[in-house]
Amino acid sequence: MKEYKIGIIEDDLEELNSIKRTIYINLSLNHTIMYKDYQLNNKSTNYVDIIDEIKKDILDDKIMLLIIDNKLVVEGNRLKGTSIYEEVKKITSDFPVIIMTNYKDEAYDSDYVDPDKVYDKEKFFLNGEYTKEKINSICLLVDKYMKLKNNIIAEKNRLIEEYKSEISNEGQDKLNELLKVELEMKKYTPVETTYLEQLISPDYVREIIELLDEIKDKLD
Repeated sequence: MKEYKIGIIEDDLEELNSIKRTIYINLSLNHTIMYKDYQLNNKSTNYVDIIDEIKKDILDDKIMLLIIDNKLVVEGNRLKGTSIYEEVKKITSDFPVIIMTNYKDEAYDSDYVDPDKVYDKEKFFLNGEYTKEKINSICLLVDKYMKLKNNIIAEKNRLIEEYKSEISNEGQDKLNELLKVELEMKKYTPVETTYLEQLISPDYVREIIELLDEIKDKLD
C-alpha cells in the first residue's frame, strides 16, 4: 500500500475538510494519506515562518506534495497562495506544489506557477471526471517526485563511497560528479550542508552554484 504525505495551506476549515474528503472519496483503496495542515497566523504575513516550516518538513520527509489555496485571509490580511508557491520553488524547484483556486487567471499571473498545477476548486469538489483526473495527477506527481529524489540521493551516496575509496589523483573527477549530483538534488530537497561543503570551502561551493544558476538563467 502506498502512503502519501500531503501538506495543505487553507484558511477555511470547511474547504480544508472538503479537499481531504474529495481526495478520500476518489483515491484508490491501495493508497493512504497523511496530512499536514499548516496553521496561518499574523506572523506568516511575510511568509518567513511558514516557508521555514515547509522547508524543514521537506527535509524531514514529512510532506511529499503541497496544496495551497490561492486566496488566504489572515486576521484581515489577504495573502496570495502563489507567493508561497514561488518561495517553495526557490527552495526546491521540482517539489510538487498545487494551487487550488476559483480564480484561475489570478494564479496565472505568477511567472513561477505551472498552469498544469492550477486546479479549479469548484470543479474539483464536484467529484466528476475532472476530479478523478486531478487526483490521478497528484498521485503521479508524488510518485515521480519520490522516484527521482530517491534516485538522486542513491547516486550521491554511491559517489561518496566511491570517492572515499579512490586514490588521490582520481578523486577530483569524483568530486566533480558529486558537485553535479548535489546541484541536481536542489531540485528535489533543500540542500543545507552538502558533502562537498564538508570537504572544501562552503563559500567556494556557493559561488559555483550561483554561477551555474546565473548561466542557466541566461540560457533560458
